[in-house]
Amino acid sequence: MNTESTLPANGFKGMTNERCPYLPCHPGVRREFNCLFCYCPLYAYQCIGPYKIFIDKHGTARKDCSACTLPHDGYEGSWKFIQHGMQKLVLWDGKPSRAEQRKAAAREGLPENDTASGSPESDAASGSTGDTPPKPLLS
Repeated sequence: MNTESTLPANGFKGMTNERCPYLPCHPGVRREFNCLFCYCPLYAYQCIGPYKIFIDKHGTARKDCSACTLPHDGYEGSWKFIQHGMQKLVLWDGKPSRAEQRKAAAREGLPENDTASGSPESDAASGSTGDTPPKPLLS
């Protein structure tokens, strides 16, 4: 059964919880605030959203997605972002996002293609075995 055709105005793509004490939890949202993905289903996976990495008290790398507005910025746009991200799920490897890698390269004056991509080729070129835990990023 195709649920899209039975629900009025694609209402399943978003909602705003006006009674939430944390609203707005992500500054910078320009369209209707979508609370449908309050806990992003892409958290455990690699995604294009801007995130930072922190190391928890147990030494485990974790994502801080508090600067990401992609799953919240408009009902239609956020729905498309999540649906696109769910097409090819790859578990997060503990490395910075590509956007953060580009920013770090720009700060260091490196060309973008000299940044580590997390691929086996770049790991081999850098001497990394992939067995070492991620290091905390300095912001």
